[in-house]
Amino acid sequence: MSPSDYDISDAPEIEPIPDVPDVPVDVQADFELETQYQIQEAGAALQNIDNLDVDTWGTLGAQERLDVLQDIENNMADIQGRPEVGVEMTEMDPYTFGGYNGESIEVNTSHLESNELPMSEFIDTIVHEGRHAYQDYAIQHPGFVSDTEVVNEWAENSENYLTADEYGYEAYASQPLEVDASEYAGQVVSAFMLS
Repeated sequence: MSPSDYDISDAPEIEPIPDVPDVPVDVQADFELETQYQIQEAGAALQNIDNLDVDTWGTLGAQERLDVLQDIENNMADIQGRPEVGVEMTEMDPYTFGGYNGESIEVNTSHLESNELPMSEFIDTIVHEGRHAYQDYAIQHPGFVSDTEVVNEWAENSENYLTADEYGYEAYASQPLEVDASEYAGQVVSAFMLS
């Protein structure tokens, strides 16, 4: 039978779709689920990065390590749905691991050149600073993160950011931006190590 042989008058009547009542959406739960999904994806994705294992890491030079860290950032940006940022070596005081300057992630050159810190510390730094890139992107792109309350908290904190040098480590570490980035990075590193 060809399509032209069908008589539409013989088709059964289709019932209209009933109105669906408005159901409140728990955007905080959605954001938390999205975050957990990102963490699981990151744990698996980082397993596939060349030279990201303890035995190899200790044999790499600073530029090779930087390349691996850029691969981590690229994977994290893809998982988070934001643009990648560059990872650069920068001279910093010995107690600073890295930072996000609004355009790139900076990593302490002396740390990259030595074998004093474990590989997990570098992963944590890149994921932590990359989370700041995610937060920044969410602030600049309303609707990117479903929980506007969280994004508004990040935006307010960004406008009134407390540096460790000026306000002390406790005030710095307890800010919404830092709490989120620290918890997120810690969970990603754990997921990677357990994968």
